Amino acid sequence: NGPSSSQGKQRMGGQRNSFALNVAGQRIHFNHYSLDGVENTDLNFNSYMLLPSVDALQEFNVVSGLFDAEYGRAIAQVNVSTKSGSNQLRGTAFEFLRNSALDAKNFFDRPEDPIPPFKRNQYGFTLSGPVMLPKVVDGRNRLFFMFNWEGLRETKSLTATPSLPLSAWRAGDFSGLRDGSGNLIPIYDPATRVFDAAGNVLQAPTAFPGNIIPASRIHPVSQKLLGYFPLATQQVTGPNFVNNEARDVNADQITYRVDFTQGASTWMFRHSISHELGYDPFPIPNMGSNTDTDVHQLVFGNTRTLGSNKLNDARVGFGYLKNGHISPRANTDNVVKTLGINLPSDNPLYWGVPNISISGLSGLGEESDAPFINN
Repeated sequence: NGPSSSQGKQRMGGQRNSFALNVAGQRIHFNHYSLDGVENTDLNFNSYMLLPSVDALQEFNVVSGLFDAEYGRAIAQVNVSTKSGSNQLRGTAFEFLRNSALDAKNFFDRPEDPIPPFKRNQYGFTLSGPVMLPKVVDGRNRLFFMFNWEGLRETKSLTATPSLPLSAWRAGDFSGLRDGSGNLIPIYDPATRVFDAAGNVLQAPTAFPGNIIPASRIHPVSQKLLGYFPLATQQVTGPNFVNNEARDVNADQITYRVDFTQGASTWMFRHSISHELGYDPFPIPNMGSNTDTDVHQLVFGNTRTLGSNKLNDARVGFGYLKNGHISPRANTDNVVKTLGINLPSDNPLYWGVPNISISGLSGLGEESDAPFINN
């Protein structure tokens, strides 16, 4: 293990949010990935593009330190190859199950509290062998296939304790706002500040009488934004609300490969498809991020024996990665327009609650990043 970098992890989201591979004490984005001899690296953040099912893999190796010039760039080279078929028909099926019914209680949970809901099912199958079509194709010793499918369904309960505005604050009443020593924290009226013609302050602002902001001075947009904060369950400053929401991951991937031996040449073709939808909740209820990730990878290769001491191995590949985070309100709720904020919000992908930061309170807003696309 070593130092991590969260930038790319946060951008990727979903399963990729928990992926971390540190080699030689370097950051997780100092690696280079190849799959069946072609590029498998997201060049934006040096994370992987496609993570194949374990049952579809033949072997892997990690090269670090001094390595051949064919690799270059990164600290570590992660090389992975998929399985090919053989003359024997083979198949595997698997199911990995984890859920709260089988889990132990967290050491810090109260005895009377139930175990937080958790369900994870990871399942799939692999089938490989010779291509056989009666009276048409007999692929033994020359034409082989491998097919793999894997699915993942995960729902995990997450608990957050955000700091929300007190009921009195919602009405502009800050008469009870005190520091750690019990002294009143004044709320100043910006309209009482006096400037000269050069913009210099002649008179500092004065506090609102009674530390209460009149209702007429609270902007309608601010009033509407307050509606996205739930009511605090405890009228204390700091964490005063418990939010239980589920993190969801729904992922599927398919890999199929064909190998063909023709005299001194061996040809291979592989196509992999991966699709993942997920939801990551934020501390404020009904705020979060939907993750949508699509990956396609094509590989075409030829290995040819050119003589008693010469071998040529050529690979051509194409990779496509689309990864984006959008608000659950994207495409359906133009919140900025509804609030009356005079800012352009024409792209439905960016619709959602705008990011609002208030000192001492949990942040309000949702994440919306247009899809990153890597070809």
